[in-house]
Amino acid sequence: MKRMGFILVLVLILASLAIAACGGGDEEEAAATATATPETTEAPGETATPSPGAEVELPENVKFTMEYSSSDGASGTYKYWVKGDKWKAEMSGEWEGEEYTQIMIDDGEYAYIYDPASNTAMKYPSQSEAMAGGLAYLAMYEMAFSDYSTEAAIQAACAEEPDCISVRKAGTEVISGHNCNVWEGITTEGTGKVWVAIDTGWPLKFETTYAGETMTMEFKELDLNPSIPDSVFQLPTGVEIMDMTSFFE
Repeated sequence: MKRMGFILVLVLILASLAIAACGGGDEEEAAATATATPETTEAPGETATPSPGAEVELPENVKFTMEYSSSDGASGTYKYWVKGDKWKAEMSGEWEGEEYTQIMIDDGEYAYIYDPASNTAMKYPSQSEAMAGGLAYLAMYEMAFSDYSTEAAIQAACAEEPDCISVRKAGTEVISGHNCNVWEGITTEGTGKVWVAIDTGWPLKFETTYAGETMTMEFKELDLNPSIPDSVFQLPTGVEIMDMTSFFE
């Protein structure tokens, strides 16, 4: 599978959308001249991420926190809970000097976007495209988690991805107590780095630079197969609900 190479490009796409939403869309995109052959290098004395030879899947229950910050001052925290076909994303942070909190819940039957400040929620069908914003980082983590990539696989992925110019191993670093290999990718849109835990293959940190802006995302408190009560996926009592399901029939 070529997922780790694709994750570099995916992170750049997600970051570019986030930066554009924060007012960076008018800036001139950083363009690079593509070279024909991607290159992969490894620092002396370092070993590539081990490959058990098979993909792994996230368990039914997952809980983790992702913290992000950008060079324009935006910052925040994403908290995720996943239990089978149910999921919840709680997003909070600061943007343009104002704090915000938004909660997305999909209970397997219906999905809700909840605003705690007004105690209101919009109701959608389960798996609605309206929930894409909440699913983006979860999908990114699932994609990267499931691939114990080898150096050869990363290089092959870059060779087949039109936007990828090169991939190289940029060193090692300890993230959240794990020794990580640092992979750096250069695409036509910018640059991206992924910190991959050597002992597990899990991605623990991402950093992207696009149109002069840098965004950093770091995964923390990853809990695999925790006990998650169903109440996590329920709205608080007294919430005013606006039913939007008819727009998706």
